[in-house]
Amino acid sequence: MVNDVPRQPQGTPVGGQFAPDRKPEGGDIEVKFADNKSYNAQGTALHPPLPRDARQVVDFWATVEMPDHLLGNIATADLSIPYGGARMYYKDALKAHKELVKDVHRPAWRRKGDYREDSIPYLKDLYSMRLHHLQKSPRHIPPDELQQVARMGHAYIQGRTLEFSEAQRVFDALFPYGNETKTPREIWNKYALWEIENAFFERVKYRLAVPQK
Repeated sequence: MVNDVPRQPQGTPVGGQFAPDRKPEGGDIEVKFADNKSYNAQGTALHPPLPRDARQVVDFWATVEMPDHLLGNIATADLSIPYGGARMYYKDALKAHKELVKDVHRPAWRRKGDYREDSIPYLKDLYSMRLHHLQKSPRHIPPDELQQVARMGHAYIQGRTLEFSEAQRVFDALFPYGNETKTPREIWNKYALWEIENAFFERVKYRLAVPQK
């Protein structure tokens, strides 16, 4: 049988018997990159384009059409939590905070929790900040704010995929909010959107909570 694979010249120390295949470095057709406006026009709220940079992400979510069923999914998710967002955890957090404060004043051998001594001040601060946030959070997203909340929530979620400095630019971008402006970071924290993040994607379905008697 005749082997047509070319051989290396005799005496060439390449460590192999046959010459390597030569592959083309690239074709002669290159698709040009679209400007951000044309690029964003190709996406929808349910199928956004891949993020390029902070400017592109902000421009996309500030102008893309938000379908009613997606807004309805976010509203239903918010209402499905009895006290609205993280507020449902307020009593549990308060109880845990009181127990922590009580526990850290016990002798180490009597503590219920396994805490490192240098972590106790941090834990106290963490609980205090969370309680403060829960007390200040509104119960639910008002209907007339829902569309802008959805836009900024999506911008925040997609902004997290960018390089750090670009992500911060998205989080602190100024979006119209009635007669004022708000940032995605403000809205994300104000409405504890991490509690209902899955609702920003179409396939997640929620049931309304049944009021407790």
